[in-house]
Amino acid sequence: MVSVLAIFGKSQLNLKLYGNTDDSIDQSVESFGRVMDALLKHVGGAQFDLKVRKRGYAPLGGGEVTLQQGFCRKLDAVTMIDEGKIKRVRGWVTSAKVSPQLTTRVVDKIREVFNDYIPDVWIHTDHYKKGQCGDQAGYAVSLLAETTTGVVLTKDFRFDERFKLPEELGQHVAYSMLDEIFTGGVVDSSN
Repeated sequence: MVSVLAIFGKSQLNLKLYGNTDDSIDQSVESFGRVMDALLKHVGGAQFDLKVRKRGYAPLGGGEVTLQQGFCRKLDAVTMIDEGKIKRVRGWVTSAKVSPQLTTRVVDKIREVFNDYIPDVWIHTDHYKKGQCGDQAGYAVSLLAETTTGVVLTKDFRFDERFKLPEELGQHVAYSMLDEIFTGGVVDSSN
């Protein structure tokens, strides 16, 4: 919400935020940053830079994020009605204080599902070591689908008690993203 209000400001917004970067309720920091950057380009191109300094998983948190956002001198009228066709899927699987092999298993399952639908699927893994993360161990997935008209759709999930294996998390997030795509629209359900 702060990002939407900041476009009406008189000077650049600089924030340092502490807490959870990934949990089972809210959108992840990566997804939020990508969606806001895409939406702000539609309304006037305000500069938007969001960086994760430390990863923090719920419930203990310990994450640190910096946000720099400019303001818009002039707001453009926005008409977003053409959702376009999906041209690529990108993703991030982040982990802290767990084996990096778990994230590889999640990525393999996501790719297995998406390879039946689209060839351009790229998923990056980030493993945060001690000192780069808070006190809570965990891993999470952020998927982003980009369309030919610049629409960005996202889905985020963190590994929790619902899933017994990393492959279950990968399959769940992949099918949830497909549901989001098939639902349609120019803004996803998280935003």
